[in-house]
Amino acid sequence: MPSERANGPAPRRATDAASGGGRIYVDLDDVLSDTVTGLLRALERLRGKVVRFEEVRHFDLGRSFGLGADELARFMREIHRPEWLEALEVRIGAADVLGSWLERGYEVALVTGRPPHTNAASQRWLAKHGIPHSAFHSVDKYARHGDGDASLSLESLAEMEFALAVEDSLETAVFLADALELPVALMDRPWNRRMEDVPTRARARITRVGGWHDVAKRFAAP
Repeated sequence: MPSERANGPAPRRATDAASGGGRIYVDLDDVLSDTVTGLLRALERLRGKVVRFEEVRHFDLGRSFGLGADELARFMREIHRPEWLEALEVRIGAADVLGSWLERGYEVALVTGRPPHTNAASQRWLAKHGIPHSAFHSVDKYARHGDGDASLSLESLAEMEFALAVEDSLETAVFLADALELPVALMDRPWNRRMEDVPTRARARITRVGGWHDVAKRFAAP
């Protein structure tokens, strides 16, 4: 987690970016897709474990699902297969909001922390659901990708300019709000509700949203 800086430029507000020139960062899992809902179905089917959505209070799925490291690794390999990823449901309103941003001249960059070998399945899912976007980036957000994987680092991501970010990971939202000084729309999820340790500067740039209709209302002009 980036440390706070005592001085620096004033935070950029969502309305600071002129229409027609900004780039918007949009995460994939649990922002565009109902990923955890799908994982819970898979967990019951493959492992016989029943966990309710509201019980997923930790971004660490091993902790939330009660799986040891080896068992979690096997589970993640199974659910990263194309048939699982392509069966995920789409979040209501996502395509409409992204389409409206593109119509107004914004670039929509999809930024996923999924391993690069899932890119083809992810892009087929996007096409299947008609999710409009300008670019697709695989980023090693959580230091899980191998050295040979064709993914961007967080440092490379920090060199890109964005007007707004939409995320569900609190850790990544804090990085974006602090290091990149971005306004962040944080999709409200059980695993991102503990904000006590978030630095004040980052917290001021994070807006909790209930879904895509809420994003459109609060960030009408990113």
